Amino acid sequence: MEKVKKLFGSDVSWEDPCEDIYAALTTYGKTAENLYVLGDNIKAYTDQFVKEMTIFLKDADNKEQLTGEWTTGVLLLRVADDAVPFKLDGGKLVMETKPNYWNSYLTEFTANALEKILGLQDPMPLIVKKNVKKKT
Repeated sequence: MEKVKKLFGSDVSWEDPCEDIYAALTTYGKTAENLYVLGDNIKAYTDQFVKEMTIFLKDADNKEQLTGEWTTGVLLLRVADDAVPFKLDGGKLVMETKPNYWNSYLTEFTANALEKILGLQDPMPLIVKKNVKKKT
């Protein structure tokens, strides 16, 4: 996370999701035996986040847009039935995964997936701006 903090140029923190994730996964039938490695799983999500943010923040347009929307610098990992890889929720950047995808499909958390959610409230979303720039 220190690498992201340095690239982002602002404080970045992780909202501890362990209790909520444990509760969500047990609701979906995961046992304590399955969840013994919960910490390792969460580290895998964190590692994927750092890898993709390192790519994402190298682009000045990406960084500018993210700075305007990820206002708290708080990252949250959430398990949800209707999960999307990334979303913004109250200024927090949320990584979501479906219960049956837990600790799988980490490659869905990409710089491109993050790019697609930014600027949606603007007259022109970030992904459209970047496409227009490429064509002109």
